[in-house]
Amino acid sequence: MAPLFAICFPIISTAILLLILAPSQTIIANSEAEALISSGWWSSHYTKNNSDHCHWPAITCAGLVVEIALTTTLPIGAFHGDRCSITTNTSLLSFNSLTGVIPTQIGALSQLRYLILSFSSLTGAIPTQIGALSNIRYLYLSPNNLTGMIPIEIGALSQLTELDLSSNNLTGAIPTQIGALSQLTYLDLSFNNLTGVIPTQIGALSQLIYLDFSRNNLTGEIPSELVQLPRLRLLKLSSNQISGQIPVDIGQLSQLRILELSSNNLSGFIPFQIAYLPLQKIDLSQNSIQGTITSAFGSIGTSGYNEVLLLVNLSHNNLSGAVPRALLELGTVDLSYNALEGPIPIDIRCELPKCVLFPNGKLFKYSASTTSSNKEASNTNYTLIFVLVAVFFGLLFLGGGFFLFKIKAKKSNQEPLVTNEGDIFKIWNFNGKIAYEDIVRATEDFEISYCIGTGGYGSVYRAELPNGRVVALKKLHRMEGENPTYDKCFRNEAEILQGIRHQNIVKLFGYCLHKRCMFLIYEYVERGSLFCILRDENEAVELDWMKRVNVVKGVAHALSYMHHDCNPPILHRDVLQQYTLGFKARSTFS
Repeated sequence: MAPLFAICFPIISTAILLLILAPSQTIIANSEAEALISSGWWSSHYTKNNSDHCHWPAITCAGLVVEIALTTTLPIGAFHGDRCSITTNTSLLSFNSLTGVIPTQIGALSQLRYLILSFSSLTGAIPTQIGALSNIRYLYLSPNNLTGMIPIEIGALSQLTELDLSSNNLTGAIPTQIGALSQLTYLDLSFNNLTGVIPTQIGALSQLIYLDFSRNNLTGEIPSELVQLPRLRLLKLSSNQISGQIPVDIGQLSQLRILELSSNNLSGFIPFQIAYLPLQKIDLSQNSIQGTITSAFGSIGTSGYNEVLLLVNLSHNNLSGAVPRALLELGTVDLSYNALEGPIPIDIRCELPKCVLFPNGKLFKYSASTTSSNKEASNTNYTLIFVLVAVFFGLLFLGGGFFLFKIKAKKSNQEPLVTNEGDIFKIWNFNGKIAYEDIVRATEDFEISYCIGTGGYGSVYRAELPNGRVVALKKLHRMEGENPTYDKCFRNEAEILQGIRHQNIVKLFGYCLHKRCMFLIYEYVERGSLFCILRDENEAVELDWMKRVNVVKGVAHALSYMHHDCNPPILHRDVLQQYTLGFKARSTFS
């Protein structure tokens, strides 16, 4: 009988334990259901059966409620009722038009790991009880209309990895206690009314990758402790009142990709160490930075670190001296409103990227007759020669234009041009009435003033043809045109691309193979690229969320068409903002 007793005892014990736990589990489940009903988040269609609350929309259970994922499909209004009595839920997510204040009972959700109350209209202060959420990982309260100061109790959230309080009306200083959040990787306090200095304790956030304090009223200097963030990839401090110099040790941020310090009161020089960072974007505009660009960016192209640099904005400063050639070969450059001077080499003038601006400076382009001039001559002499040559060629251009006009008047009924030099010029949709000379004349031989952008293989120009139609010309870079094996590939690819007909892809009208240049003729989109639309504050506001969703849909439709409906399938190698045109997505090729 002893063996039988040994077998039966654990079975009886387990049964007794289950009998003890069952009422407790039932009581908790009932209290959960009552709390959910009192919250007012679910309609009576669901709440009439409170014994089945685990099957309500947005509820996830594992015995008890472990997650509440609120979406816009639920009838949610103001915070009211006992919404915080569910002590076992781990997520409280929303993307709603919530109103009212965040209840102080929020601190009772001790197991909560995700609190995302974004894109709502919450008001009032962030309750100090939020510091009791000891297991919280993600805290997103942006954007709302929250006021008051950031509670210092946030520093007690030792498990927090992402904190977003941006786009509110928060005031006061950034609490130094944030420096205790050792697991933090994402910190966004932008678009508030925060004052005071940037706490040096931020330098203790060794896991931080994303730091955005832009659009506040912060003062003081950039703390040198920020360079102690080994994983930092994005640093945005723009649109504040920060003064002093850029820390010379900024070169220690070996992972930094985005650096935005614009619209502050920074002075001094640009540290040369910046050229050794793997930056994709640097914006130092609207400051009082002085010195030369060469000292900071002269090593671009030789350092091996700046091959991915796409945007440089140094406008509205006190920079002087010449512009490094390597800087002009980058993606997008704005050097306007400085005291820069010197020549822009003619061999790259038509390859300058979009939005390269030089007003208020003394820059000018090399002329063909000035490239061998004495380098010691004064800028005045260079300018005089440039003007004289420009006048001469202007008169020559007018005379030549009149002569060509007379010739073309006699050939108005002829077919498209195939020159005796073996050049190929093909147009699909213009009835053979466009010739190579018309293209050259429309851009004044690809003058820089007609250049509206650049891509991986060429520069884009706006051209108004004799028939009044405006087209976009993509002139290939010299390195492609000089490759004799490229002609056949270029022609084959052009033949494939001309067959594309989709509402979200710009039309290719034709192409030209010429001993002087190679170019493609595309449909022209007036609004420009999504990249420049988003850079303009007014146009960015006009591009509301619904329009942005439609842009994404348009890009997806274009890619799907190229991947599945084209034969052979076409792969777009660069799906970037620069190649998405207008408010309605129109994709082009790099």
